[in-house]
Amino acid sequence: GSDICKYRLHVGSFPRPTAVFPAGGRPGEAVQLSWIGDPQGPWSTDLLLPTDGGSAAELFAQTDQGIAPSPIRVRVNELPNVVEAEPNDAREQATACTVPAALNGIIQQAGDVDRFKFTANKGQTFDVRVHARQPQRSRLDSVLGIYRADGSAIGSNDDDRGPDSYLRFSAPDDGEYVIVVHDQLLNGSPEMVYRIEVAPVRPSL
Repeated sequence: GSDICKYRLHVGSFPRPTAVFPAGGRPGEAVQLSWIGDPQGPWSTDLLLPTDGGSAAELFAQTDQGIAPSPIRVRVNELPNVVEAEPNDAREQATACTVPAALNGIIQQAGDVDRFKFTANKGQTFDVRVHARQPQRSRLDSVLGIYRADGSAIGSNDDDRGPDSYLRFSAPDDGEYVIVVHDQLLNGSPEMVYRIEVAPVRPSL
């Protein structure tokens, strides 16, 4: 220990979920959210996401027992939400989507692998970034991969300046591609929420 090892302890009957799903949405959008990880079990609420221009929002869980003393953070941007459809462990079961999009899922149990398939034209380029540890504080230590429809690899990434994964994808040909995500140690939990943002490459500082 040391003088920088500070902590705050909350004690009460308030709700205390550890994750929310899906992990984001569009500004001003009404999203049905599932609160996960509370000792009394999961529940759902409809919530309006803010329009203040921020890329992340702080959501406070609230029930008849009170309000959580600290928030869970989610992403807010213009990407349309896609929610995984289980089972999607095998390539032929991959959840179909159109990109750009935000792909939302949960690595539910040990060995779980999630797949999403999309079509791209030759030369189309996207930033593909996993949001799990940041901003949601998810327990997922992601590994991200992109493959051709025949299973041959385009690229993969484990950590990018932290446990969350990132790839820049440029389609080598017209065709179908598959995004694959799993935990680095192949662990799983109902709290391992993630959001993969597949966004066009734009100049930025």
